[in-house]
Amino acid sequence: MNMKAINRVTSRTAVTGVGSSFDLAKRIDIDMEMFPPSQSFEGYMSLITLQLSSINAAANITLRLCRDTAGDQMLITDTQSDIFTGHNDSDKRHGNLCAQ
Repeated sequence: MNMKAINRVTSRTAVTGVGSSFDLAKRIDIDMEMFPPSQSFEGYMSLITLQLSSINAAANITLRLCRDTAGDQMLITDTQSDIFTGHNDSDKRHGNLCAQ
């Protein structure tokens, strides 16, 4: 039986001043923990969770996941999620994006 590992990959990098246009300076690099690092990723992603704070009037967020730092080789094309406000702290907001 060929058992595949389930890896949880996280990034704690903060991005500030996010606007309404695609900005390469606002990218977050994600280490997929591949060895060697140049190895291709084979698998699927089921959920991407974004944790947000200090949101003014934004109601949704768009995510684009790219293989390259120039934003040309997309793994997930533009995917949008509503932004949901926390029950106890209205400054804490989340967006969940399902990748299928």
